[in-house]
Amino acid sequence: MKNNILNKTLAFSFMCVMYVVCLSQAAADTHSQPELERLQTQWLEVLNGPNTQQQRFIDLQPVVKKMVKLSLAQPQDAQVQAWSGIMLSAFAGVRKHNGDHIAFFAQSMLHRAQQLDDKILDSSELSNGISARDALILALTHNPSGVDIQRFYSAFLDAPTTHMLASLDSGTQETTNSTFKHTQAMN
Repeated sequence: MKNNILNKTLAFSFMCVMYVVCLSQAAADTHSQPELERLQTQWLEVLNGPNTQQQRFIDLQPVVKKMVKLSLAQPQDAQVQAWSGIMLSAFAGVRKHNGDHIAFFAQSMLHRAQQLDDKILDSSELSNGISARDALILALTHNPSGVDIQRFYSAFLDAPTTHMLASLDSGTQETTNSTFKHTQAMN
């Protein structure tokens, strides 16, 4: 009799936990899109702002941190994984010292996103129409720390874009913006 009550209690507890997990997952799915859009907007404002490398690094930290948390909460969402990889790519590039370990995580997230949806870099866009692939290019134009673009990102870009980004002199914002516009015209 005690075993029967214990089994029913355990079964009921398990069903309650599964119900709560499913509800929290559904709630997270409905809230992830506005959060993603908010983080994309913040990221683009920081990247396009007239900031120094140090200020850009400081301003990107909270945005990237929130994006990584969102990607951990949504591991099966290709769009969230792709944008997390893109934002980490920018963060790796503006890091004062070598950002290779951050670039490695960015690369892993981009690969994960493509495993979930092989066309995610072309189908996902910012609210202003910039594709995820173009946003990745924009992120990589801000690379004063010298992250090896060919090593980490060549799988996501065509060869001419990869070589052009790798040879960039990242000394001025004007060069960065003109390079990004040129790259957009190529795509």
